[in-house]
Formats: sequence, structure tokens, C-alpha cells
Amino acid sequence: MPLSVMREWPWHGAAAALASLLLLVAPAARGYGLIEAFESALAADTRYAAARAERDAALQALPIARAGLRPLISASISDAKVQGGRDIRNPTTGQQVDESLDYFSRARSISLRQTIYDRDVFRAVDRAELQVAYAEAAFEGRTKELANRLGGSYLDLMYALDGLTLARSQVQSFEGQLEVARRRFEGGEGTRTEIAEAGSRLDSAQADLLEALDRVAVARRSLQDITGMDSAAIRPPAGRLVIGALDPPTLDDWLASAEASSPEVQVRRLATQVARIDVERARSGHYPRVELVGSISRTSSDTLSTVNTDSTLRTIGLQISIPIYAGGRVDAGVTQAVANLQRSEAELAAELDTQRIEVRRQYLAVTSGIARIAAREKAVESSELALEGTRAGLRAGIRSNVDVLDAQQRLFIARRDLAEVRYVALLSLMRLQLAAGRPPLNAVTQVDALLRAWQ
Repeated sequence: MPLSVMREWPWHGAAAALASLLLLVAPAARGYGLIEAFESALAADTRYAAARAERDAALQALPIARAGLRPLISASISDAKVQGGRDIRNPTTGQQVDESLDYFSRARSISLRQTIYDRDVFRAVDRAELQVAYAEAAFEGRTKELANRLGGSYLDLMYALDGLTLARSQVQSFEGQLEVARRRFEGGEGTRTEIAEAGSRLDSAQADLLEALDRVAVARRSLQDITGMDSAAIRPPAGRLVIGALDPPTLDDWLASAEASSPEVQVRRLATQVARIDVERARSGHYPRVELVGSISRTSSDTLSTVNTDSTLRTIGLQISIPIYAGGRVDAGVTQAVANLQRSEAELAAELDTQRIEVRRQYLAVTSGIARIAAREKAVESSELALEGTRAGLRAGIRSNVDVLDAQQRLFIARRDLAEVRYVALLSLMRLQLAAGRPPLNAVTQVDALLRAWQ
């Protein structure tokens, strides 16, 4: 900002504050795009790291469940020193004899247990497979959430930078008009009112510039928290933004895509399948269990009657457990599982409705945003022409300096509104694709390509 403007500020310390903010929001030498920011966020975002760890933990449900289908082998070793004694009375002589019973007892055994039929274990494996798919879908939803947060933060920074550029331009314009008002007054054409009006507009523009600097600083910090990268030079795009026709073009196609691919819908759909498995597992309490059991054991001096005797035993057989009565626990468990299934089905229907509403909202935001961009571009062109005409009228003596200030203000507002609808349309395009179940990387890549073409 020109030093002349800073000297005219009526408050003390404003120049120093503005200089500090300018250093804070000054862009770095090199910048990065949205796709680079997304790749960095995948590694740096703490919430996403927690989601990744949660997914990794959930993936272990399948090997844990499959362990129930594999043999359970265990070994045991026992060494014990037995101390004792026995009194023996001779029935003929009546004499009592003390006999020591100290000895060492040893036992070695290996046992095996293999499930042959257990309906609960079988269904537990099916449930674990669904849990793994559930974890993957939930993690995809966290990736979608990260892309949403990143897109909002990234475009918010770009909008803040655009606003900063506009605020600086406004200050410079009002500086020029203040100088024009002074020259007109010195030449006997203007009035003190025009100078006061121009000074008032300049003071307001300088306050707006400070506010714009604050927004940029906050937006940079927000983006840095997500990506872990320093907020480098992200230049506000210039020129026309061309989003182009949506692919697919119709709302029904986007809705069908969301129903089939939305991670939130997939999560609820898998949760419903898990609930159905839980009903079957609850009913498994009525079914028998069959196991193959076997063991090999070798003992030495196992009991008092086998002191100094070694024995080896080998056993193998089937063990069948048949439930007869469990106090009503099984029936109550089935009733509970059925109720949970009904809840999951209702949650699935609610999630479908939620995603349909979101897709419809973002679809309309994109389609209307394209038309709004065109309208705002025309408004900017008209405001530019109006400003030029007003300046010409001022030179011709039929317009006042206040009229020029008003025209400049309207042009600034028109440019600000154009920047807003551009970024809203871009963010809506990203959110539409994410809501429809498109891979987050694809959605980010498309918006990044539009930003690069825009620049």
C-alpha cells in the first residue's frame, strides 16, 4: 500500500498493524494446487489419521473370527514334589510303622479341539467379512469428509485472497478520487464536501482492507491445519470460469449414483446386513455344536496309587453339545436382534433420503451457479462501463466526484459478488460429486483442473 495512504490514517499504530498483517499473509515463493493439498492432507490431517487407525483395527475382525474355524492346540507341563507320610499298624503285633510318601509327580499333555459344526462360529465369520467391508466404507466416508473440509478451506482462502486484491484495488481507487477531489477544490471546481466524502470512503476502504487481511490470515491457518503445509502462494484466479456441462447431465443419474455408491449409504446398507447376521447368530443358541477333541498325555507318579509308574494315554473323539434350556436367554436375544435389524433398516432409509436431498441441493447449486456466474460477469461489465461514463461526466462537468465514488463502490461490490458465486459453484461441484459417491480423488482432481484452467 502507498505510504501516503498510511500517513493519512487517523488512528495511531495502524501503519504498523497493517505492515505486520501484510507480512503474515504475504505469499511464499512457490505455491501448490488443490491436488497437492489433498495429497498432503491425507498424510497430515489428525482426524483422518485417527480414522485410518480405526479402519486398521476393524480389519482384524476377520482373522479373529476365522480363528474359531481353526484347530485350537494347547500344551501343559506339570512338575510337582509331593510330601507326605503314612502310619501303618501291624494287626498281629500292634506295632505302628511310619512310611514316607515323598515323591515327584510329572505330567505332559497336548490337546486339540477342532470345530466341526457350530452355527454361531460360521455366522461370526460371515459377520466379520461384513465388518471389514463396513470399515472400508466408513473410511471412504472419512476420506470424503476430508475432501469436503479441504475443498471448503482451500476455496475459502482463494476467496479471501480475491477479496484482498479487491480491497487493495478499492483503496487505490479511492486514493485517486481523494486526490482528484483536492485538485478540483484547489482549481475552484470542487467542494469541501467532495473531499470529505472521498476521505470517508477511503477510511472505510482501509478498514475493509484490514478485515480482508484478517480473513486471509485465518484462512491460511485453517488450510495449514488440514494439510500440514505452509500456506504458499495461491493466486486468486482471473478471467472466466467455465464449468461446462455436468456429466451425467440429469439429476436422476446423480441420484442413482448416490444410491449405489455413496459411502454413507454403503455403511448403512452393510450395517443392515450385519444386523441380519446377528439375528441368525442369536438363533444359533438353539443348534447343537460338534467338535473333534483329542489329546496325548504322559504322566509319572500321577497319584498315590501310581507312584513310580509311568503312563501314556491317547484319546480322540467327537464332543456334541445340545442346548436344552437356557432360561429364555436365546429367545430374548433373538427378539433383541430383530429389533436392532428393524432399526438398521430405518436408518438405511433415512440415510438414503439424506443423500438424495444433498445431491439435489448441490446439483441445483451447480446448475444455478453457472447461470449466476454469467449474470455476475455481465454485472461487472456493466459496472465498468458505468464507471467510465461517470468519469467522463465528471470531466464534462455534469457529474460530481461523489457520483464517481458511488460508481466505484458499485463496481467493487459487483466484482466481490462475482468472486463469491465462482467459489460457491466450484465448491458445490465438488460436493455434488462426493455426495454422488465419486471417489474423492476424482472430485478433487476435476476441481483442481478447473482452477488451473481458470488461472
